[in-house]
Amino acid sequence: MVVWILCCGVLACGAFNGAFHPPFHRTSLSQINTVQSGPGRELIQRELGTGEQLIWQISEVGSANFVMIAEIDGLFSVENLKKSLDEIQNRHPLLRVSIQPDKEHPRFIESQTKEIPLRMVEFQDSEPFPNYWEEEANTEMNTPFPVETGPLVRCVWVRHPDSKSTESVILISFHHVIGDGTSGIYAVSDLLESLGKIAGGEEKFIEVLPLKPSLESLTPSRFKSLCQGFKTIGLFCRQILLKLNVPSQIPKDHEVPISDIKTQIISRKIDLKTMDQLVEICHKEKTTVHGALCAALLQAARNTLKKQSGPLKLGCLSPVNLRKYLDPTLGRDIGFYVFGLTTFHHLEMDAHFWDTARSVISQLGESMKEGEPFSWSTLQDLALTSKSSAETLVKQMNSIVGATVVVSNIGKPDIHSQFGSLILKGIHYCVAGNPFSAWGMGVAATTFNDVMQLNFLYRDPSIEKDHATEIVNDFMDILVRQLDEKTE
Repeated sequence: MVVWILCCGVLACGAFNGAFHPPFHRTSLSQINTVQSGPGRELIQRELGTGEQLIWQISEVGSANFVMIAEIDGLFSVENLKKSLDEIQNRHPLLRVSIQPDKEHPRFIESQTKEIPLRMVEFQDSEPFPNYWEEEANTEMNTPFPVETGPLVRCVWVRHPDSKSTESVILISFHHVIGDGTSGIYAVSDLLESLGKIAGGEEKFIEVLPLKPSLESLTPSRFKSLCQGFKTIGLFCRQILLKLNVPSQIPKDHEVPISDIKTQIISRKIDLKTMDQLVEICHKEKTTVHGALCAALLQAARNTLKKQSGPLKLGCLSPVNLRKYLDPTLGRDIGFYVFGLTTFHHLEMDAHFWDTARSVISQLGESMKEGEPFSWSTLQDLALTSKSSAETLVKQMNSIVGATVVVSNIGKPDIHSQFGSLILKGIHYCVAGNPFSAWGMGVAATTFNDVMQLNFLYRDPSIEKDHATEIVNDFMDILVRQLDEKTE
């Protein structure tokens, strides 16, 4: 998963006054302090990495939460749910931390609140059950966490009003500083594994994992060379040019302060038949499903700017999961190990859809080949050494933001569909990006059981719901039209 934050928020221009002397703020293994606290569990202290610090500071201005939504068929009790929440909190150290807010060296420390908060909701018969999770997800995305007391995770169990119904939804909300979309998948998988075992009368047991270092301290050695330093300078120069030629943005309905913005969801699905078509055509067009999603949202954004003729520069931010690139690579650990890369495109009203889709994937591939996410680390360090306030960081970020739209695509998550007597019918997510007023629309995509869930995200009231719905409908029409043209 988003993070939606980091690609463009990493650079504060004021940090580059004077000579270029890049600091290197890294969380080393020696900076992870543990104190034994009972069998299999340790009290944790660790300094925040650079990216984690930026997210923590920016989230002081507006929510950057993400929410995992698990649709479940099967019966379990609230007591067993609480036991399973305790078990995953014991397994994953970052699910039991708060933040000690030292401006120089903020740290994760053991949370004063020992349990993951659980809230239960029962919807009324008059409300539409299929998307009854949306209201709660909207609430969870926009509700701040008590970062100084913790924990930075909470749970909502939404139940059907019919006591005989076996359907329910579990929502797990995270502060982005402790995790990403992949982390959310692992947390849901571990929770359901524990619930399934308890429901089946088995002895519950999930291995306790150690706390891992931050992303920056796991940077592969090949990206720490002098050449990589020159690439960092190149990125800085590119950002200066970007500030002089900012990509076009979706027109806003209202200019409001960040404190008034709430991220909201509009959900859609792509069925099995359409997914099969999409995968096949993407393969023929030498691109990917992610490229097609980006192309559709970019074109929908371009269509909101009909009054402007000629090619317009648009940017699309794609969060990239970095786990497989780290040294050492990570297992099923919860943590923030994602980075947002922006691709740029000059689009006419009648831009060639598949050219755009191929361009997205080509640019992302080149950025990863060059190690761009790791080159950004120095610029992130410089942003923090500027000692700017959270409000200033957000203003600077929004003044140089390079994204018109955001496409977060977790793909096919690594999770089973059955856990004992419990069946996972659907899993997807949503992400708040309230501080990022420059970004017009985003989508969080998940493919599970060959059906794609698309949770479109807009910032209300900056963009009104009717306006956002028009963009979503245009996105779907563009995608379906491209598939129809290729199958005729």
